[in-house]
Amino acid sequence: MAVSLIIVRFAPEVMLKAEQTRQRFRERLLETLTDACARARVPVDLKLTHGRILLRTEKPDTVLDLLPRIFGIGSYSRVEAIAEGSIEALTETAVATFKDRLAGKRFAMRVKRAGTKVFSSMELERTIGGALAPFSAGVDLTNPDVTVRADIHDGIAYFFMDKTKGAQGFPAGLQGKAVSLVSGGFDSVVASWYMMKRGAALDYVFCNLGGEAYERQVLRVVKVLTDGWGAGAAPRFWSVDFGPLIEDIKTKVEPGLWQVVLKRLMYRAGCRAAHWIKAEAIVTGEALGQVSSQTLSNLNSIDSASDLPVLRPLLGFEKTEIIAAARKIGTAALSEHIKEYCAITPRRPATRSSRFKVEEQEGRLDMSLFDAAMAAAKRIGLNELDETDMVDTHIFKDDVPEGAQVIDCQPERLFDAWHVEGARNLPVDSVMNHLRELDKDATYFLYCPLGTRAAYLAEILQDEGYEAYAFRGSVEQLQRLTARQPCAEPSD
Repeated sequence: MAVSLIIVRFAPEVMLKAEQTRQRFRERLLETLTDACARARVPVDLKLTHGRILLRTEKPDTVLDLLPRIFGIGSYSRVEAIAEGSIEALTETAVATFKDRLAGKRFAMRVKRAGTKVFSSMELERTIGGALAPFSAGVDLTNPDVTVRADIHDGIAYFFMDKTKGAQGFPAGLQGKAVSLVSGGFDSVVASWYMMKRGAALDYVFCNLGGEAYERQVLRVVKVLTDGWGAGAAPRFWSVDFGPLIEDIKTKVEPGLWQVVLKRLMYRAGCRAAHWIKAEAIVTGEALGQVSSQTLSNLNSIDSASDLPVLRPLLGFEKTEIIAAARKIGTAALSEHIKEYCAITPRRPATRSSRFKVEEQEGRLDMSLFDAAMAAAKRIGLNELDETDMVDTHIFKDDVPEGAQVIDCQPERLFDAWHVEGARNLPVDSVMNHLRELDKDATYFLYCPLGTRAAYLAEILQDEGYEAYAFRGSVEQLQRLTARQPCAEPSD
């Protein structure tokens, strides 16, 4: 199998940092790329050179699906040709590679050099661009239809056209550790994503008010978040049973302040876990004014429960902006099916409160219940979970059911590379958007690259009344299975 080369560039923000920070950034990004590819079972060779990472792989389509979700990457390009030697040799390679793709298009030629500089960038742009011009509709340096590019490192030219913007931000853990309070809804997941983008390595604390089924739903969402965007980190999911605490609040606290006191206990849970793992902050999904406990007055009353900084990346967001971000992240389809359990006040809650009164009300509680809940908290390593840990066994099938409609949940690029014959391509984020188009009298069989997201979606479809199943395994396993199956006999 041919080896492809991909150039990975660092997020530009790192260039504003001191050299020691830049070095740590480079090392962490290399580790993160290695981890992401290992999770996807893709062998790669990585080489750091002149502010770039040269990534070689036999599975470029899979890698190109991973790269947009790795924080710390500024941009990346799949190399289409490599040449070295004289200007004539470089020009000949560029013409052979790109001339057919310039027909009827206006183009620009761009060259960047690093290391030993034999030729100037301007000289190369003029020479190669001049040789390509007869095959095009002309040169346009301002608004070209296409751009031919060359990165030249120590005399070796790497030619490509596409330069795709990466996720930006910082690699996992570069900015230390924090604990994110999660409920499975849109807000807490999006807040976690923004902190991951800024280089925070997160653990997730879930204060459970709804039993095991609720826990499993939230665990699914956080697993999708960390599988998709958490390369390079080893996050844990902490589940704390808040049932006894809720009963104590309802018995001893004024009803209008139930919600505020509950949030204080959640902050305390996040801080307790943070101290255990030596994290430096807690993260919440609060947006100013969204619900009663998120007014400035009530946030002031809640904050004093935390002895660590409280980070609120969504404080100025509109709800529509948060939902749009959740769709981009890939968790919206799951979050929108999670019931809200945190709103416990049966009547009009207080939108303003006195910190002193709230602290007095909280002081009535039996804090030994809180200590017991934290001591009994479940701690789950998210990287060690697989699909069988989070969904019921009746979701899975080891083969395509007879007569089933097959839904391929891969990204379009991977679908184009391989799919089950007759499958319909609906990437994970699109399945729920097309729910009304699905026939409830039909049987559905879903698969995805690693088998995890298809399982979540099949379970949701079953909950909605569809007969839906997921393949028990990865796309590679499904490929091997279908390759072994005999071809159907031709009909008369």
